[in-house]
Amino acid sequence: LSFFITLWTAKPAMARCEATGYSWESNQPASITIANRRWRPIRLIWVDFNRKRRFYRSIAPGRSYRQPSYSRHLWLIEEEGTGRCLSRIRLNAPMRVTIKMDE
Repeated sequence: LSFFITLWTAKPAMARCEATGYSWESNQPASITIANRRWRPIRLIWVDFNRKRRFYRSIAPGRSYRQPSYSRHLWLIEEEGTGRCLSRIRLNAPMRVTIKMDE
């Protein structure tokens, strides 16, 4: 099962992504693919089992990245430099999410 999501920047600017939830343990593989079409880098952050934010990757403008993960894991996408929250995603298995981050 595969999903393709295009996200546009919300206006007005959203606050910093809050880790109000957390990732749940799972052994079902899933993945998230992000295509950054913005003019700023974006940050991919995993929220761990203890609600701690774990930085995984900065994705430059015009670049894509595929992050292997597991179902029921929580991911945040922020604008680098501002911390502006662009998306919160909880993966469901079996699932592959592709996100295009547009302006």
